[in-house]
Amino acid sequence: MRTRIARRVAAIILFGAAIEVPLAAYADPGAGAMLWQMLAAGFVGSLFYLRRLTDWFERRRRGPKG
Repeated sequence: MRTRIARRVAAIILFGAAIEVPLAAYADPGAGAMLWQMLAAGFVGSLFYLRRLTDWFERRRRGPKG
């Protein structure tokens, strides 16, 4: 059952990749800067989360007395 579904999904993906469709896309000059800004914000945000997670682990390791 799963292999049939996987084969169908693979066939749809391959068929979609084989069809050539003309695209009229436009990339805004500021799009690259916005992408870098989003990556930087995600990195800094993950550092804050990592700090919070390490503090939580240290509190658990120390025990209830602190």
